[in-house]
Amino acid sequence: VTTGLVALSSSTSLLSASAQGLQQLLDSMQSFCAANGLTISIPKTQIVVFGGGHHDCVWKVAGQHLKRSKSFTYLGMLFHEDGKIRHAVQARFSKACASVGSIFSQFSQLQCAKSVQLLVRLQQAILQPCASYGCEVWAPADAAIVPLRDLQSLQHTFLRRACRVKSSIPIEVVFQELFVTPWHDFWWRQVLSFWNAMAQTDSIDHQHCPT
Repeated sequence: VTTGLVALSSSTSLLSASAQGLQQLLDSMQSFCAANGLTISIPKTQIVVFGGGHHDCVWKVAGQHLKRSKSFTYLGMLFHEDGKIRHAVQARFSKACASVGSIFSQFSQLQCAKSVQLLVRLQQAILQPCASYGCEVWAPADAAIVPLRDLQSLQHTFLRRACRVKSSIPIEVVFQELFVTPWHDFWWRQVLSFWNAMAQTDSIDHQHCPT
């Protein structure tokens, strides 16, 4: 069986400072796709207007109206029209909570839940990556302080449950005994590593980098 080239492009984003500019970008993308045998999925293409407004604007691709949404998940990161980063952190919290439930329910069936070291390793291998995805972007934001506390408390709850210790035991003792790094420290290490790498990249226009 001989097949031709199958081309797929996913997770494409277009950014514009004006409604007219966005439509021009959409038209250009549609022309490119048509010239290269690609098709834009209208149901999966959504418009998010940061800061609100432009309620009378309509954007089209190949004559079809595009849906306007209050939020959209791009590359695993939730972006909301109000521009607040807390929505992304809250989404991380929800996913991390689901991971906690999955870890304890599935591994209790295998009678592995009594192994503290195994649960700690699962926390590092599954829960921490889930809770920390994108922390280079959202961890430094002032608006994320309260959601970050909730997310950090999830690690505290997980470790206390794994060790079967009371809430009266200082969490610092738990971290020291298990040789586990608090997520907050991990996030800032990631932040510093990321932005140090950005600072050493000559091709990046640092004037347009978020602060």
